[in-house]
This record gives sequence, C-alpha cells and structure tokens, in this order.
Amino acid sequence: MKNIKNIFFAALVIMAFSTPATSLEAKDGNAVPVAEVSAPEFQFESVPEGSEVTHRYVIHNKGNAPLEVLRVKTG
Repeated sequence: MKNIKNIFFAALVIMAFSTPATSLEAKDGNAVPVAEVSAPEFQFESVPEGSEVTHRYVIHNKGNAPLEVLRVKTG
C-alpha cells in the first residue's frame, strides 16, 4: 500500500510542476492549466495486511484552461 501512495504522490508532483506555475499563458499565447495540490503528502497509519485504505487528494486548477488528469499509475 505504501508503494501505491508513493507512486500516486509522484504522479501528482510531476503534474503539478509540468506546467509553468508563474505564467497562465503558454509562450504561443494559448491558455494553460496549472495543477495545485493543497496537501500533496499523506502518511497512512499502520493497517492490517489486506485492508483497503483510501485518501482523497484535492487538485485545483489555478490556470485558465481545462485541467485533465488522463492517467494515474499505481504499483
């Protein structure tokens, strides 16, 4: 379960920093999405093996174009 959390966190960080956070327009003048994760880390407590745990990560679009999360990889 810890691997799934780490992989999901890494994917969110990559998405958050893959678009320019200081500019809301691309160099060609087009609008761009800007992903912001308010709490990108979460530490799960110890759980019995085989238990299902979940945590909601909230992603806000601070840009001026639609933000699409197209893929999330888990381990």
